This record gives sequence, C-alpha cells and structure tokens, in this order.
Amino acid sequence: ISKTGISLFLNSTTLLFGASTDTHIGSYGRVVSCAIDLNSNCVDVPTSNLDLITNDNFGASIIATAQNLYVGAPGRDASDFDVGAIFICGITAANNKCAAFNTSKPKVAITKNDKFGFSLALSNDQNTLYVGSVGRKTSAKVTVGGVFKCNIDGTNCSEIIAGKSVSGSNATNNAAIKNVTTAKPGGSFDFGVSYYDNIAGPLIGASLLDVTIPVQSDVTPSATIPLPK
Repeated sequence: ISKTGISLFLNSTTLLFGASTDTHIGSYGRVVSCAIDLNSNCVDVPTSNLDLITNDNFGASIIATAQNLYVGAPGRDASDFDVGAIFICGITAANNKCAAFNTSKPKVAITKNDKFGFSLALSNDQNTLYVGSVGRKTSAKVTVGGVFKCNIDGTNCSEIIAGKSVSGSNATNNAAIKNVTTAKPGGSFDFGVSYYDNIAGPLIGASLLDVTIPVQSDVTPSATIPLPK
C-alpha cells in the first residue's frame, strides 16, 4: 500500500481513505475503511466484482451520504482510455459492496482523457452529486477541465462549468471561464505510479466543495471591532 490518504472522508463513526496498490506497471487503487476510534482493524472496501485494472485509480476521490459511498476512478477505461468513472458502495460493514454509478444517460457524453471522477462533492441536501473532470475539453478541443452535476442516483448528468458548456447552453453562466481557459498549463498528476498523460490546462474540477456563502447584505456584524492605531 502507498499514497495513503490521497483522498479522505470522515463521519461520526467511520474514517475512509484512498490509497494506491502498486504493481510493476501501475496502480488500480483502493479505499480503506477504519472505525473512527481506531480500536479495530481497518479493512479494504471490497472491489473484486469491479474488475479494476492498472491505472483505474479507484479511490482518487471519496464522498458519502449516510447510506452510500461514492468513489472516483478517473483513470477508468470505457469507450476509450481514461474516460473515468464513479462507483457507489454501501458504507456499512454489512453492506459495503460496490457497483458502477449509473451515468448511462448523461446529457453530455464523457470521452477519452476526461478523467471523470477526479473530484466529488455533495449538495447540502445530499440529492445532487458534483463531479470534477480535469481532462475535459471544449468544443474546440482545448483542455480546460469541467464540472458535471448529477442526481444522486446517477441520472440527469449534465456539464455545468467549463468543458463543452463554455460554448453550449450554459455559456452565459461560464463567461468567467473564458479568461481561465488561457491560464498557464498545469503539471502532470501522479496517483500511485500512474501519470495522468501530462494534462495541460487550468485543470478546472481538480477539487470541489459545495458551500453556502452569504451575500454582504445578509451579514450582520455581532460587534464593532476597533481598528489598530
């Protein structure tokens, strides 16, 4: 085991972390589950039924609800290399088997080198899953990355930030992205011993977090803090 802690998730009872399992040619990845008090042995989330292969990078991202664990595998091959994928697993010891997350009918098809599943975030109501796709290209085939929004059951996935949405139906909401797409290239990502094909670009979607930020007019100071003299 190596690259322990490449991703982390914590709730009141369980600590889960991603790691890599190296071979001489790459890593297929793993997720390890531990009791929060660390008074019992940590165990691997079982993946034998998933047919993981070298460079799938299972465990590169993790997020969970009370019932299910969602695991990104951005190196997963599908119709082509490194399309990426998400898996859904039970989060309890009694129900911890994993299966492919159903994205069979997304509005925007994911393709070669998209790295779908590089990052994951849940909405506050846990009904929506946001997915980073750092290798996503624009319609002009410029690598910028992107963010998808899916129902928690995997249906109705659509691209909402960057990627092909820059010139698509979400173009108005992506006006700021036009400046980002000219940013200097990022480096290469290394998960285990698997390189992410030297992805160049701003890497939009490399990390995600859904938060509510109050607007200025809604913020009431609790006290007047004097400025230093």
